[in-house]
Amino acid sequence: MKKLLSIILALAMAACLLAGCGGNTNTPSDDADKPAPSEAQPQDSTDQKDPKDDGIATTFSTDQVIELDFWHCISNPTHLEILNGLVDGFNETVGKEKGIHVTAYAQGSQYDLDAATIGAIKAGTIPNVSLSVPSYTAAYLPADCVVDLTPYVYNEEIGIEDLDDFYPSFLEQGKEYPQEGMYSLPIHMKAEVLYYNVNFFEEHGLTAPTTWEELIETSRKITEITGKPAFGWDSLASAFITLSLEKGGQFADKEGNIGFLEQDEISKEVIGMWQDCIDEGIWRTAGEDGFFSGPFANEIVQMYIGVSTESSWINQKAVEGLRWAAAPIPYFADKGISAAFQEGHVIEILSQDKDPDEILASWFFVKYMTSYEANLATACGSGYMPIRKSVAESDAYQTWCQENNNFASYVATQSADSYYILPAFVTDTYTAAGLWSEIKVMMGNILDNGMDADAALDALKVQFQ
Repeated sequence: MKKLLSIILALAMAACLLAGCGGNTNTPSDDADKPAPSEAQPQDSTDQKDPKDDGIATTFSTDQVIELDFWHCISNPTHLEILNGLVDGFNETVGKEKGIHVTAYAQGSQYDLDAATIGAIKAGTIPNVSLSVPSYTAAYLPADCVVDLTPYVYNEEIGIEDLDDFYPSFLEQGKEYPQEGMYSLPIHMKAEVLYYNVNFFEEHGLTAPTTWEELIETSRKITEITGKPAFGWDSLASAFITLSLEKGGQFADKEGNIGFLEQDEISKEVIGMWQDCIDEGIWRTAGEDGFFSGPFANEIVQMYIGVSTESSWINQKAVEGLRWAAAPIPYFADKGISAAFQEGHVIEILSQDKDPDEILASWFFVKYMTSYEANLATACGSGYMPIRKSVAESDAYQTWCQENNNFASYVATQSADSYYILPAFVTDTYTAAGLWSEIKVMMGNILDNGMDADAALDALKVQFQ
């Protein structure tokens, strides 16, 4: 009983901290909260030891149909139709063959889904499979209800045979938790890209910048023409982290060790660059707009950085005749280090009674939902990135991008080697999501409210050291 009480209290504390994440509720994705990013260095999943067998059951011990509950937070009508179609497709194929039936339940926003999951953990009524974001999955680990997928993923009989088809950092994210193991698989991913106004760039002989030095100079030229700031970045938290990583710095690891707190010089360089460009009038923050999709679509700013799913909002808001394109995140010419922030939904298996039949059935469903066919259906319609290389390069996906003016997600896949891992840690005093939120607050205080950069950094250190 005491153990159960401590688990419930830990979950409640994590939920309170996560609720302060400050995620943007007007994003084109269904995520209510942003996860917190990690160290810059991309990791190759082939470097990990692949346990082929851990004594798991690969056949069922019952002839009865196994009923599974799948909870999610998808509300966008187009994406919801795709998701429900995939669930039906599973029930009619793999499920029918193996005696499995899945029922999908929408739980509202990602925040609502998390609250429902925590309540279900307390009541012992958790779903078999759920969408999540890594910061929430980390909060469920102390309750010992998240299934380690490692022995299933790598099993020679029922595992994923084409793991090399996944973008490595997406798989690695499933291992970036405080506990050893793989506790999730990618399903709906997005990454930051540089959006720019093709009409404006062609008219004035400009090209998409590849380095920050080029971007600053291009910003000056645009501001000279328009009299307005030329560039912005949707997320000030990812702006600070990405630029710090590209300067050669560190961020945090999955144990919650925060490396950037010991790198004042890099932090001040990054903040100083932002302050100088804002003072010069060539950059701006989103401010009351919240996101740059609106100002960009209305040609108020001519380029900005946002996640790949922003493209759907740009297309909805665009003035007549706007032609836009996307490019990879710039890098510093003297460093040559590329970093790109990525985030999104993961899919996980939950179990409190550790019923081997239900876990095995859940695995077959998760495997189906991350298959080539399922990912192709999701990418062609939802705006999320392909999680598989073969989907990104397929004729069907390329055609969909062309017909829907939506190449941002494809461009984002071109930076796959630059994605940085997002560890999802929950310590006794802070969470990854909480750290993300406070960096966002710090940057806003400095750039929007004129707070002294040294004082803001010192305040962050006091809070997290």
